[in-house]
Amino acid sequence: MTVNPGTYAVTSFPGTATQVDITQNAAKLAQTLRSDGVDFDTTFYISAGYDPPYRVIDRHNEVWFSVKA
Repeated sequence: MTVNPGTYAVTSFPGTATQVDITQNAAKLAQTLRSDGVDFDTTFYISAGYDPPYRVIDRHNEVWFSVKA
């Protein structure tokens, strides 16, 4: 996947990222951005996991929303 250059709002979370975890963290980030008055693209978000499947502790995952300029 190629991510276009731009400004992104990002949150991170630990553990094995299930679809439920990703969706919940995206919803939390979206709510925070709305509360802070940030204009962002609500049509999609990006999820990223950085660890191999055999790593069981200290896993790093992120959810990104594109922030409108």
